[in-house]
Amino acid sequence: MKLPCAADIIRVLPPGSHTLVVAFSGGPDSSALIHLALRTERAVRAVHIHHGLCPQADDWADYCQRVCNALGVDLHIEKISPNAQDGGIEASARALRYAAIQATLRQNDCVLTAHHADDQAETLLLRMLRGTGPQGLIGIQPQRPLGKGWLLRPLLGFTRAELDAYRQRHDINGVDDPSNKTAKAERSYLRERVMPALTARWPAAIAHLNRLSQWAAEDTEVLENLLDARLQHMRGAGEGPLPFALWSAESPAMQRALLRRWIAWAGWRPPSGKQLEAGRRSLLAASHDRQPLLTWADGCIGRHQQWLYRLPAKWPAIPATMCLRPGQTLAWGDMGWIEWPATAPMALALRIRPPLSGDKLAYPGRPRQRLKECFRASGVPPWWRARLPVVLDEQDEVLAVLGIHLTERGDQRWGAGNAPIWHVKSMPHGGDWGTVAMANE
Repeated sequence: MKLPCAADIIRVLPPGSHTLVVAFSGGPDSSALIHLALRTERAVRAVHIHHGLCPQADDWADYCQRVCNALGVDLHIEKISPNAQDGGIEASARALRYAAIQATLRQNDCVLTAHHADDQAETLLLRMLRGTGPQGLIGIQPQRPLGKGWLLRPLLGFTRAELDAYRQRHDINGVDDPSNKTAKAERSYLRERVMPALTARWPAAIAHLNRLSQWAAEDTEVLENLLDARLQHMRGAGEGPLPFALWSAESPAMQRALLRRWIAWAGWRPPSGKQLEAGRRSLLAASHDRQPLLTWADGCIGRHQQWLYRLPAKWPAIPATMCLRPGQTLAWGDMGWIEWPATAPMALALRIRPPLSGDKLAYPGRPRQRLKECFRASGVPPWWRARLPVVLDEQDEVLAVLGIHLTERGDQRWGAGNAPIWHVKSMPHGGDWGTVAMANE
């Protein structure tokens, strides 16, 4: 039986890493981890997350404080309040826990958690039983960036039995969470009922499941690199929307893979397989004059003409009419801000409002036409057509549609250098929302 040592932690530390921050629950595994961290001779501190979900929560926090006092380790205790409405108690607790830990980090700190091989095996089984895709087989990642530092799991190569042997050798104690023994939660059921039966019949089950996780991680890395190269080739040197013609020419399997990867570029969780397939078919089947959408909890993909756009799940509200004077800067709803140079020759206030169905205007050198025809000619996506700022003078004549062009009257009165300027705000969860207009193809 192999036992962990300090070198197993040192080996996985990123270059330039500083303090080791142990996520310390007070349980047996994290008690072994803090003992190992101290043996690295690196600076060590600890953080304990007080979930408040059990009557013993205060006692566990007190216990962790006493242990850290005895070891000479600074301990930060953070209270969180998980909410069942946020995807369930377990999911809420996990999200709040990592957010709280991240908030304590300084530059290049390394958070260490005590996840081990048994945890990895349980995670893979649980995901498979819930219907995960290939990427879910990666399971618990050995390391990833977290805030100003890193999140590391240096004990993934060791089983629970090996950590228990290490604790016994060094006389390390820890508190037990009684919820681990109830077998009510899914993970507890796996731990208490399923895993013992599996390992009794297949002793190498934990090792094989961990090997599957490693292979899945390698295959996913290769696939993502290939998809990244393909997406970059499809988009050329440009940013933003994805060319529909190039995407639609791929096989259905490649179309799904490209969408998932492109969605990941925006930092979103992907839709379910069912949502993705239904959305893919809708994007492909809609006629040229339609604007199909693939929508799920995190975001939306829209098709307009020959482009696919990543959009926020909830679009910003249409702003109200406002007045703008020279030298002023005003917010245009949640979509950016409009500024008018103080040197503008018009002394009167401008009126700025959203477009109306009856608006007509004339661009320089073009005949007067309805605004919707201008939108079509400029390639303005439908989700922007009710939200662009229309600038009017004191006689309610349209001087400009910001984001597109000055009208002939606006060009005569200002010239481009004195016109109001609209700074489009990119949505934090809408990778291509800031694309207002594209040339028709």
